[in-house]
Amino acid sequence: MTSHARTSFDVGETAVDLPLRVEPQLVLVLSGDAPLESSVRVLLGDVCEITVGRGAHRRFAVSAAGRDRRLHIDLIGECVSAMHARFVRIDDEWYVEDADSKNGTFVDGVPISDRTQLADGAVIEIGGTFFVYRIGSVYDDRWIVSDADLVARAREFVTYSGMLADSYEKLARSVDGGSHVVKIVGDIHARKAAARALHRLSKRPGPLAETYNLVGLSENDVAALLFGYWQGPASADDAERGGLLYAARDGSLILEDMGKLPHKSQLGLRYAIKNRRHTPLGVYKPVPLATLFIATMDDGDQSTFWEDLEVNSPVCICIPHLVERREDTGLILRELAAELPSDVSARIVLSLPAARALFLHGWPSDVSSLRSALRSAIAWAAGSPISCKHLGLEALPEYLRVAKGSRSGTSNLEW
Repeated sequence: MTSHARTSFDVGETAVDLPLRVEPQLVLVLSGDAPLESSVRVLLGDVCEITVGRGAHRRFAVSAAGRDRRLHIDLIGECVSAMHARFVRIDDEWYVEDADSKNGTFVDGVPISDRTQLADGAVIEIGGTFFVYRIGSVYDDRWIVSDADLVARAREFVTYSGMLADSYEKLARSVDGGSHVVKIVGDIHARKAAARALHRLSKRPGPLAETYNLVGLSENDVAALLFGYWQGPASADDAERGGLLYAARDGSLILEDMGKLPHKSQLGLRYAIKNRRHTPLGVYKPVPLATLFIATMDDGDQSTFWEDLEVNSPVCICIPHLVERREDTGLILRELAAELPSDVSARIVLSLPAARALFLHGWPSDVSSLRSALRSAIAWAAGSPISCKHLGLEALPEYLRVAKGSRSGTSNLEW
């Protein structure tokens, strides 16, 4: 098992790939005082108990074997008690209970006093470290993995979600198999990143062209950008402009929100995609298109553009919004930190209220809103612990302040 900084494993396992299956999982996503440290995912199918307490460094150690594995997790931090919490499997359901810790155990932002059953997507807070419990697809048979162990065709495809990892692989295989049309639905930041990664994986010699921000332009402007225009021989400028279709003839073309374009442009695109050829304005001979067409759209898009196209079974994947895959929150933060100067990223620390708010908010719009908030917070905090104020979360509406599952209707968040 590959280990990472400050974390050790004593689990005695080997990696074996198996078909996709559903299994309960516990993901250690993030520690507020060490947010750049790797997440860790544990498959719970063969585990009967997990205890969590304070240690000199983060460590995962297993005792027993087979169906009766018992795992102990050591966490660091002043907020963690020597024996803090216990997860236990009862009749194939998972529960968490506090072990009379000094600072308590929280489920979805609410302190627990009794053994509490975990639902899919539950956020468990133990001494400033945040876990997410999932009942979902498993992409491989390694029962414990960290960031360094995740395998993907492209860095944009790295995820702790087994279902999403499988979708990314199917997308890549469809392109390997010669598909020239694919569809990516869901989170706008993630779908853009996935589309650009897919172009790289396709190894097409031509460039990547994108049709973002065409909505709102005039019909003539849209047509000119897509299909090109000809200024005539008397023009002092370049006589021909082939448009995005011509530019991407040996590359890839990202088609965003095609159903919102003018009807004539939709007809022209349908013809080009279906027949795989394009005749730019001012040119009399059709140009063959070896283009990979990547359709990207919101999951609520009601357009029939792609259905009307009648392309044979284009592969379609849906990328869930972050609120549906909180287990990837740590990956997103560390991806952002890698883009910053090392002296800046090394000082990133989240206060406990900020880390808690980060998870409870869920960032329902898209990943880019989380990235934007984090980038601003890191700059504003200037090396001090990031607070809710830095994240812009202190003015949240009341319905977002209330922790999910709170019976009293109030949250214990410190704003």
